[in-house]
Amino acid sequence: MLIWFDKFFHCHSFFSANNCQPNTRWQRRYRQLEAISSGHIYLDKSFPGSWKSITYFCKKDLFLKTTCAWRHVKVVPEMSNEHLILLLLFQNTRLPMPEFYPSDRNGTRRHMLEIAEQLFSKHGFEAVSVRQLAAEAGVNSAMVNYHFKSKDGLLRALIQERFPRTREQIDEIANSALDPMDKLLAAVDMYAEKFFDGHTFHRIIMREMSLSQRPEHVKSITDHFAYILSVIRGFISDGQKQGFFRPVDIELTLATVFGSFSTLIGQGSLMCMMLGEDCEDNIYSEKSRTRFTAHLKELLRVHLLKN
Repeated sequence: MLIWFDKFFHCHSFFSANNCQPNTRWQRRYRQLEAISSGHIYLDKSFPGSWKSITYFCKKDLFLKTTCAWRHVKVVPEMSNEHLILLLLFQNTRLPMPEFYPSDRNGTRRHMLEIAEQLFSKHGFEAVSVRQLAAEAGVNSAMVNYHFKSKDGLLRALIQERFPRTREQIDEIANSALDPMDKLLAAVDMYAEKFFDGHTFHRIIMREMSLSQRPEHVKSITDHFAYILSVIRGFISDGQKQGFFRPVDIELTLATVFGSFSTLIGQGSLMCMMLGEDCEDNIYSEKSRTRFTAHLKELLRVHLLKN
């Protein structure tokens, strides 16, 4: 099944092996297309069954000047800012419309998430436009919409990709044979690693929780932390029941630990001054992580363990 187009994307002829054969003119045109080696026009065999299509790479300004009816065109953004893939399909067919997804071999989606995390953390979600995000990522705006539907969808993807692994790790600690103190210390190590390596992401979610402008995201964030805190609360509660820990206020103990992490993000400049660091970036260095984690562990030991 083949579809022929001229340089302005007008559909000229449609045929398949079941109804008719191309005439000499179109056979000649087909040979011309096959002979093109520049990469601008090629026969795409990636669809299931007997589907074939001609895919045309064109510059965006040429695309805007084309006269092809929109109902014939499915726009599929690719990585380049200079080109779009136009998948041209004949509309009058009983065969199911195939789905086409561009390859992500180059990690385009992951790259956009990383750029979005940096921009949202630095400027805030509201201040970053899709156009700015696309420019920083080196893709066109349609690529952002293709993968995430919207800027809000991109934020949703950031949250959804980060949280599940954290739950898996805290569950692994909870199901281990460690005693309550070692479980608690392992949880501190785990969270400190995620916090220091992903401090930009934590700045985003803390800002989301403080502003409460997007209830869907706030609920996802609070549900996630409620689960993590409930598991860690169980470590302290078990330690008290087994006689390892003193009868301390569990909720305030957790608030002290997690509040320390929040202060690093929310009061970066103040923490630089208090910790004697030259700039805010040094707060998240490996040296600072080691110092901070060791302090929290010692604080918990002194606070919880019976003499």
